[in-house]
Amino acid sequence: CKFKCVWIPLLTKYILPHYRQWSTHRKEYALSVWALSDEEGGEFAVVHIPERGDDFQEVVRRKLTEASGLRRAQPSFALLLGSPGAEEQTLESIGMALGEGVPVLGGSSADNKVQGEWRQISKQGSTCFGVEEPAMSENGVVVVVAWCTCEVSTTMTSGFYQTECKGNVTKVSEDRRTVLEIDGKPAGEVYDGWTEGALTKGLEYDAE
Repeated sequence: CKFKCVWIPLLTKYILPHYRQWSTHRKEYALSVWALSDEEGGEFAVVHIPERGDDFQEVVRRKLTEASGLRRAQPSFALLLGSPGAEEQTLESIGMALGEGVPVLGGSSADNKVQGEWRQISKQGSTCFGVEEPAMSENGVVVVVAWCTCEVSTTMTSGFYQTECKGNVTKVSEDRRTVLEIDGKPAGEVYDGWTEGALTKGLEYDAE
């Protein structure tokens, strides 16, 4: 006989500067809901860490290790949606808990101007073992761990294409996330030269 589970873990994120307004592309508001169904016996767990404390990496590792106890088999993949910042540390913790061979999908729930107008929403829990009431965080991380009955493969595409423009990064920001100089020159000026002025067309640009 087939047993259909009634527990539905939930994962979503939104970027809404004003709660009363609808999500529209032109106004830069966004709402995303992710759903997956596996009627052949797949299992899923949603873990929500609402805050990034000093022991953030250890909390992520511990909670995901507990969640991965649903099955002895390695998860098919993990889905990550979290507030901006410390993505590298989060990915490292996921790898420690689930194994380096588990694909990780997703990204950060940042708004276009990175002004903190984002939230993470979830119903933490696991398939057939119950879920909690909906929870929301401003500086949290939500991870879905999935064991699918089908074969899972991943790929990545982007708008990148190779050009003849090349340079060496000679200076980065303290957090190593922003390129400040290329070949000893301000990165903005170099990019603007490579794009023949398209980068700053119609904009006021301060090289400092």
